[in-house]
Amino acid sequence: MQQTRVLIALAALLGPGAAAVRADDAVRAAVSFRYDVLPAFTKAGCNAGTCHGTPTGKNGFRLSLRGYDPDLDFETLTREVHGRRIDRLDPDRSLILLKATTQLPHEGGRRFDIASDFYALLRDWVAQGARHDSQAAPTLVALEAAPPRQIIEREHSSAPLRVTARFADGSQRDVTSLARFSVNDESVASVAADGRLERHRRGEVTVSAEYASRFATATVVFREELPGYVWPSPPENNEIDRLVFEKLQQLAIEPSPLCTDEEFVRRVHLDAIGRLPTAGEVRQFLADSDAEKR
Repeated sequence: MQQTRVLIALAALLGPGAAAVRADDAVRAAVSFRYDVLPAFTKAGCNAGTCHGTPTGKNGFRLSLRGYDPDLDFETLTREVHGRRIDRLDPDRSLILLKATTQLPHEGGRRFDIASDFYALLRDWVAQGARHDSQAAPTLVALEAAPPRQIIEREHSSAPLRVTARFADGSQRDVTSLARFSVNDESVASVAADGRLERHRRGEVTVSAEYASRFATATVVFREELPGYVWPSPPENNEIDRLVFEKLQQLAIEPSPLCTDEEFVRRVHLDAIGRLPTAGEVRQFLADSDAEKR
């Protein structure tokens, strides 16, 4: 309460332009540079390799790739260009907000809107004094995506994911809104900024979630039961067969039938020695009556 009174008095002295020291800024949860600001830049693409994360930066503004060097990023944001990238007295006039929302010309285009959570988060960080907490913040020890594996049937077209960060002090936090998502096969499904996958076709995808230089993955199977489909239960001859058949059964994909001797001898020559069999080798293999010849 004493801190609130001091801030109100200071705001009165500085005048109406001192938006950074409003009373409500004193009671908001502290914004972490390490675990809020840098992940926000990563999710917005500001520190990507195609933007300010390049080794030379863009237009004189350089950030570490994906926030891997918090100390460098803090120095760049608060000290370079005479500190004009942030404005502690009037946070809304900070260059990092004006350019990212295209209130000022920005070659990278609009990264987020004024009404977005990202804008509010970055503004609050500046309003709270633009503190650097990388040394004091607890160490991030694990990142988890949940559920780690899902099988989505045809009647459902989407699958939500939740990302949790676990810290060395025993605390944990839902960081889904700050995680950056990607999928390994966009022909099967696409992933939205909130971690929700949208089905495009039957198949399996692996989703990666990035937060504070850590990654977590989850596997999602989009299955579609076909009318009249029955698993044929083919014989398993080895461990590879078992694993392959297990996956095909999950995806409701019927395995290919056993190939002919002609197909087998051609494939085995190409796989083993990289050439087609000669006519004599083919005739010899086809004439062999041994049941174990393959």
